[in-house]
Amino acid sequence: MTEPHAHPYASLDPDDSRDTVTAGAVDSYQTRHTVDTITSDALDQLYAERDMHGREADRLRKDWVTMRARAEQAEATIERMKRTNRMVNGCARDARLRAEQAATARVRAELDRWALNTVMPQTMRALDDIRAALDESKEPRP
Repeated sequence: MTEPHAHPYASLDPDDSRDTVTAGAVDSYQTRHTVDTITSDALDQLYAERDMHGREADRLRKDWVTMRARAEQAEATIERMKRTNRMVNGCARDARLRAEQAATARVRAELDRWALNTVMPQTMRALDDIRAALDESKEPRP
């Protein structure tokens, strides 16, 4: 005679009296088998459940290995993107610096041209003030 079997997620604790099975089903884990009382059918069922859980564990292990590999690939991609971002930011920073240097050189050249064509003292003082401001802007920024 075959005993009914509990849901695979039913409690394995024989003292657990909670209803761990769907309504109307019998929780066979409340009766613990011994070597003397287990039937061949019940033993076959236990082996079948063990094999089913083993296959499920193998599947989960393979899924975990696949997920781990995908996570490592994603981390490698993130690191590549960070390096690329740093390089792009560095290039942009260098381009801005070169543009600022070129603009400053153009302003200095224009100041020199004005100085050659001007004899008025107020203009010369203004040119000196502009040069001083340009010199101050050469100092490194925090």
